[in-house]
Amino acid sequence: MFGGRTGGSDELADTDGALGGLWLRSMLLHAGTGVVVAWLLVTLINLRNKTRSA
Repeated sequence: MFGGRTGGSDELADTDGALGGLWLRSMLLHAGTGVVVAWLLVTLINLRNKTRSA
């Protein structure tokens, strides 16, 4: 069985797993960066609103 689960090494599956892990880490990094940017924007807007109303 070529490329089967019980057959020898499947390099394509290994590569796909590594690329999938890299993709997941990249998505988590982008999501984390988006959360930080959103928090920073909300904080700055709140500070600006407080200084305007005071």
